[in-house]
Amino acid sequence: VVPCMQALLLEEDVDVIAQHVVGVLQGLANRQKQSRLKGPNTSPVYGSRTAFADSIVQAVRGFLDEHAAAFAGHLWSFLQSGLSVSAHDALLFGAEDAAALTDDNEAQEPEAVLFGGDGT
Repeated sequence: VVPCMQALLLEEDVDVIAQHVVGVLQGLANRQKQSRLKGPNTSPVYGSRTAFADSIVQAVRGFLDEHAAAFAGHLWSFLQSGLSVSAHDALLFGAEDAAALTDDNEAQEPEAVLFGGDGT
């Protein structure tokens, strides 16, 4: 996710924005724990897709402008996939080697997704 933000912003230092997105994701997860919404287009972790997209767009609009909605959609897709970053990228963009899909397929915490593993 950080490389995606870096590419969209043409900026190396996006850690503050990524940390802001992590905070939004944690807030959505906490709200979902309390409400337990179920149904189509609803994540057991982040709630409804609409509420998720609205929250992410609001959080990043000032940084990503017209790309905010697309970023929110890609982030939802990635988090719902449960795939590793490399496996998700291979699925979206193709892979010369199918071995990319055998990487760690476990769902990841927001910090690991955004910062590449250890939250730093």
